[in-house]
Amino acid sequence: PEERTSPRAVDPAVLATAPGEYLLPMPGPLTNFRPATRLGRLTIAADGGALTLTARWGKWKTGAAMTPCDDNDPEFFAVSQDGRDPTYITFVRDEAGAVTGLRIDDLTHYRKAT
Repeated sequence: PEERTSPRAVDPAVLATAPGEYLLPMPGPLTNFRPATRLGRLTIAADGGALTLTARWGKWKTGAAMTPCDDNDPEFFAVSQDGRDPTYITFVRDEAGAVTGLRIDDLTHYRKAT
């Protein structure tokens, strides 16, 4: 196996369209109780060719780096912080390639609000 000497680059289309706020879709508080109280609204920011995820509450409140996982799957990212096991996130994109939402590996789906 080839050893990687530099981090994977974020796909330019993902880098351009992922930043923004992400909210849980309706129907509402009973359906979305756990993700709403563990994380709340998510915000993704771009800085220097990288993406950072912050949450209203919980483990990402202070921000966490998003790392691309696979050169052949530009929507697939790992989010790790403080030596914890990573959480995997997949961006949802429309036909034009713009990010419209994200899915978290605990089966949570957020929709992009801004």
